[in-house]
Amino acid sequence: MKNILVNPVIEWSDEKKVNASSKARIDVEAICRELGFEVKEVKYKHSDFPPFRAFLKLRSYLKAVRTLEENTNIFFQYPVILSVHSFSLLRRILRKKNCKIYFIVHDIESIRYGRNIQEDVAYLNLCDTVILHTQRMKETLQQGGVKIPMKIMNFFPYLSNDAFASEEDMLKMRNTICFAGNLGKSVFLRELLKKKYENISWRFYGLKGDLEFDKEKKMEYMGKFSPDNVSFLQAGWGLVWDGTKIDTCDGLMGNYLRYNAPHKLSLYLASGMPVIVWKESGLCDEVEKRGVGIAISSISEIEKKLESITEEEYRQFLANVRKESLLLRQGGECITHIRTLIPYIKRRFILVKRRVRKISFD
Repeated sequence: MKNILVNPVIEWSDEKKVNASSKARIDVEAICRELGFEVKEVKYKHSDFPPFRAFLKLRSYLKAVRTLEENTNIFFQYPVILSVHSFSLLRRILRKKNCKIYFIVHDIESIRYGRNIQEDVAYLNLCDTVILHTQRMKETLQQGGVKIPMKIMNFFPYLSNDAFASEEDMLKMRNTICFAGNLGKSVFLRELLKKKYENISWRFYGLKGDLEFDKEKKMEYMGKFSPDNVSFLQAGWGLVWDGTKIDTCDGLMGNYLRYNAPHKLSLYLASGMPVIVWKESGLCDEVEKRGVGIAISSISEIEKKLESITEEEYRQFLANVRKESLLLRQGGECITHIRTLIPYIKRRFILVKRRVRKISFD
């Protein structure tokens, strides 16, 4: 029985292959390869005419599955580039071959963009099992009508071989907060940058857009970074926040934090930083239960919160984060669920785990 991850690849008119995959999708592909999966590239040509583009996608997928063996386990990274009607046709062909279909969710776009959830419900019900983000996401989809089994990964995997900062260096930065991402699109930063803090400082990483940073206000821009280079982030805490305000997470992106597992959170944990999350976020309970960070209702609470944390308590945060980071760097709960779905790859998973644990983080 084969295990296959389907990976779509766009071919532009100049025949140049473009890989626009995110770090999260690339990591899932790497995990599957380590577990002995065959990664099947489905190549399709780009078209500026949407109906023809949809036809090219479907034709490419149909061509790809035609040669699949019977009883194959097929994993797709969700959202899939096909429409629900096209995927339904594809599924009928796979069912005739007695294939199992699994989804690994990156986003539920109906929740993310405030659309009708039935779009995603209909799609998800076409697979056998789905691996998704949080308990709240699972409950929301169940209420919407998803009937298939759903497994929760909580934190996204984040593969990295970078060294951790030493404990002593982290202690020196325990009042420094990091925020990384597309800074220009993080609207709440415009309000945050107007504030002045006495006992905490901020470091910002990513595309800055038209934002201005003031070192005198302890707001420092540190530049762009590669998602693979987590050691570039140097701070005592990582902030997970979105929306337009500093007093709450609002709007579509802020509301999405109630349901998803932000890849940014895994980035911080992989780099060895405890996290600061919104109290109403979908991962707040997991963060507090595992002792890898603190929860706030407003960014205005951060200064007082950090002042109340003793050195010994912060050292415990670091120990908990390092333990969680080692798991995320080797695939986290996502890889555990894949191993459960495909049990005969267990031995290979153990070999992967042993090899990754040989990495030195000192």
